[in-house]
Amino acid sequence: MAKNPSYEELKYRVKELEKKSDGRKLVGKELRESKHYYRSLLNHIHEDILVIDRDYRITDVNKTFLITTGRTREEVIGRHCYAISHDYNSPCEEHEEQCPTDSGRRWPFNWFQRH
Repeated sequence: MAKNPSYEELKYRVKELEKKSDGRKLVGKELRESKHYYRSLLNHIHEDILVIDRDYRITDVNKTFLITTGRTREEVIGRHCYAISHDYNSPCEEHEEQCPTDSGRRWPFNWFQRH
């Protein structure tokens, strides 16, 4: 049968949990600040920018691109770049165009493409 923890043990455990909670709050705050900084940078660039993942899906876009194309974020995010940029049903290579994100290998990171 397990022994019940003493008051001092419980008090110690509560302090440890509070420390972990404070650490998580700090990380969450830093993450929010980082995301805000990234969004500010992206949206203050006055060129059309798409952020594209390895599967050619658009993961982010700046306001300039949306204004230029007359689209909304909801219409663009998650769609393939070739569908949005060129109105294609398949990647650019299948239309005898070289994709600017592919130089014979797949990138291990998101690719920023100017249009």
